[in-house]
Amino acid sequence: MNYSAPFSATKITNMNQNLIYFSLLTLTLCTVLNLSLNLKLLRKIKEISESLLQAKKPVIIRLDTHLSISFYFGYCLDAKYAGLDITILQKTLAGSKEWKPTLNSSSSTKVWWEREIIQVSDNEDIALSISVTKDIGQDVLEYLSNQKIGVGKVLHFKISPQPSNTVIENADQITQAVNELLIETNRNRTGKTKLGRVHIFIAAPNAFSFFMGQLAKPLGKMTLYEFDFERTKDGSYNPVISLP
Repeated sequence: MNYSAPFSATKITNMNQNLIYFSLLTLTLCTVLNLSLNLKLLRKIKEISESLLQAKKPVIIRLDTHLSISFYFGYCLDAKYAGLDITILQKTLAGSKEWKPTLNSSSSTKVWWEREIIQVSDNEDIALSISVTKDIGQDVLEYLSNQKIGVGKVLHFKISPQPSNTVIENADQITQAVNELLIETNRNRTGKTKLGRVHIFIAAPNAFSFFMGQLAKPLGKMTLYEFDFERTKDGSYNPVISLP
């Protein structure tokens, strides 16, 4: 499948290896902020996800895209229902690496989160600030304050020992980190906050965002935000996708 700019998706089936190689590219943040392009892109991702589920073959996915799009792709391939053999081709400082969770998912290098919980008001919405490659805690707090996003609580998760481009080394670390993060998030959602919307801000590898998307449905209503690194709009965060 090939789609024209400003985004493209390519699926190549290797019949000899019974394998699907899939590549997704979005060019700029304008692509995902433009409402009509955003809806078209999300429809295509949903369509592609359904085709991958129907094919029931191992798949290698290359994600040259924004974190929210990677998250949504994983969301459409929910680990609970998909049952697919998925490998993410992740860009690293040492080149592209194949990241795939193992069955026992026990990494030799453990992952810990530094957790900070900030009570803002008694509103039912919460915000998740997830710092893996960069510490975004203060940026998220400033954005929430400036935009008057009505959250009651901010949960800031910062990878230990410190955020960097090399702190995550494989997919097992990701699944371990995501599971810990979701357990802690659910533990801090009591009373009416269980029904509120979760506002999600992520600085992490695309593979992290994808695998988190696969496990995120129990969070319920959520909105994903992207930071305007390209300075195409305002150089700040922007809401991109609201689910379900």
